[in-house]
Amino acid sequence: TWLDMSTWGKGVAFVNGFNLGRYWKEGPTKTVLPARTAASGGR
Repeated sequence: TWLDMSTWGKGVAFVNGFNLGRYWKEGPTKTVLPARTAASGGR
């Protein structure tokens, strides 16, 4: 699972109540891969 934030502005990302963190289009990060999801099999 991943999030493409290239068209998003500024805010906080939550998935199923889990806080992934803040994002801002000015930063270098455009996608987020939650480590907990990746470690549990990538559901």
